[in-house]
Amino acid sequence: MSNAASATKRSLQSQILKILSGPLLCLLILILPQPEGLPDTGMRAIAGTAWIVAWWMLDIFSLAGTGLLSIAIYTVLGVAAPLALFKNFGGSMIMIILGSTLLIGAWTESGFIQRYAYWCMSRPIVGNNPARFLIIFGLSCGLLSVVVPNIPLAVLFTAIAVATADGLDIRPGQSNLIRVMCMVAGMASCYGGIGSPLGGAPNLITIGYVDKFAHYQIEFWQWTLIGLPAAVLCLFALFFIARLLFPATDREKDSLPVPRAYLTRKLEELGPVSSYEHIAVVVMLAALFFWIAGPTIADASGIPALKGALSVPGVAFLAGVALFVIPRGIDRESGRLVFAMNWAQAQKNIGWSIMCMLLGGLVIGDALQTGGVDKWLSDILKDLLGNVSGTLVWFVIVLISALLSQLVNNLAVMAVFTPIVINLGCAFGFNPVAAALSIGMVSNIGVMFPFSSTPIAVSISGAMGHASMQDYAKLGLFICIAGAIIVFGCCWLLGPIAFPDVPSLSTR
Repeated sequence: MSNAASATKRSLQSQILKILSGPLLCLLILILPQPEGLPDTGMRAIAGTAWIVAWWMLDIFSLAGTGLLSIAIYTVLGVAAPLALFKNFGGSMIMIILGSTLLIGAWTESGFIQRYAYWCMSRPIVGNNPARFLIIFGLSCGLLSVVVPNIPLAVLFTAIAVATADGLDIRPGQSNLIRVMCMVAGMASCYGGIGSPLGGAPNLITIGYVDKFAHYQIEFWQWTLIGLPAAVLCLFALFFIARLLFPATDREKDSLPVPRAYLTRKLEELGPVSSYEHIAVVVMLAALFFWIAGPTIADASGIPALKGALSVPGVAFLAGVALFVIPRGIDRESGRLVFAMNWAQAQKNIGWSIMCMLLGGLVIGDALQTGGVDKWLSDILKDLLGNVSGTLVWFVIVLISALLSQLVNNLAVMAVFTPIVINLGCAFGFNPVAAALSIGMVSNIGVMFPFSSTPIAVSISGAMGHASMQDYAKLGLFICIAGAIIVFGCCWLLGPIAFPDVPSLSTR
């Protein structure tokens, strides 16, 4: 047998073993003695969750595909009926994803994202200072990821770092600035994502969980009030820790190796700002305005229909589909109007995978709640931590969630810990909505390994040897702990301001 055939056979065997790992783990849990106080349905829900998480971690199928399969798995195990689980695909979260990904698609299609990145780094404030350049580089990536998907940003900014090294004939290992730029490209795109509900799928799933388990609808401004300060503080912590762990080399201490001409040339290649870019930015700004001020305008108007239209899902959907009817020019050949978004572009940019991943996360949470697993775990933790301060309990759960998000898919971390922290918030007297928010935020910060998050995977693969996997793990561990502390602090301090009217969950 040739080496190629032997390798193919081993690959097939490995894939088959990975596929079998999920159902085997599920079966193992089902034959274990049932813990006291856990209902039979709960035992089956835990077994099904282990099956799904195993497939997520081993990357057998796509995350979205496994999300869809979760309905079949829980149905086969008798946890819930398929229609009861599939109803999670409807509702406000799907509207938000549909509309927001259309808006972001217009930014991508128009080329505005690339223009923004090069413009920020060519500002006079950067001068020839490496530290200021790194801060502007990271902030331009991190702040853009507040409203733009983090995967394309990680790709773009890692490519900028590598292209800069190539243009200056810097080989891997010669420049700590290039090394840090590659790592910051992936990590800043993750940390910036906690700034608003648009920053990533975990944010939308968190909002869905809070609505489902706490019966509280988080508004756009409430998340951003806490998330944006947390994101900015995390980004500056990232810069500080990165420079501390990977100090500048002698040639980089006082002089910037990136010539301004390189950035200027990149901007010139993009040409003048197009009408398409203007439309994309104006529509997004209009959506942001109504996300923040919409509920107040609706209440002041006294028109019942406006409450739905100016809600977060309503604004996202209306702003997204508005792109289909806003003209951006006339086609010279046909003489027909060209609109800001057509269906081919929409199909490419709508977050279908995010929707299916969202479905999987909600289905897990639904199954665990149906089986009473969240209350069972909460009771155990309450017994173990009965004499511990509620604030300390909250912080420990946030830290555990942050560390687990480095090793386990963030959807699984959120599905398990969000319902638990909501229950514990009621039992220990801390704000359950702010606590749930903190779990969603730290689930965004899987930055240590390529399997921790997709932005890190694309950043590592795109770094072309300028930053190693060990570099990411080293920096990622420290920034993960720092990020957990910052997120907890912001949620603890600003939670009472953002959520002063949190309802009692004792009647759940």
